[in-house]
Amino acid sequence: MSSADPSFFYQVIANPAFSLLTGCIGFFFGHRIALSRDKRKEYNEIADRIYLALCKEKERLEAPISGPNEDDFRLFSRHLSLLERKDYEKNYDSYLSTKRGGNTYIDEFGQQFYLNEVLVKNAIDKLIENVKRK
Repeated sequence: MSSADPSFFYQVIANPAFSLLTGCIGFFFGHRIALSRDKRKEYNEIADRIYLALCKEKERLEAPISGPNEDDFRLFSRHLSLLERKDYEKNYDSYLSTKRGGNTYIDEFGQQFYLNEVLVKNAIDKLIENVKRK
């Protein structure tokens, strides 16, 4: 068996078509990597905002009006895959129903409180699981 002729490889590498082909392939993969990095960055920015707001709400359950902005929840769902979105929307609906579904009362000073804080904490915990960073 004879070794391959090195001049043949040099001719292939020196060919402008080869350079153009490898340049296009490199550009394509670089572009795809940059797009995925940007998508992940957008996802993490929204996830961090929701996560912090949910943690603050969980610490101070005496104020049922507080919580993350609903627009952030909508923006976040755009960055999820179909299966992730389905689970997220189920947990989000559960979160909203525990916050608004007759689970509050107003004391004699006009302050609003939750009747069952455990339900709200569980709903927040499930939602926090959905907003982890990627």
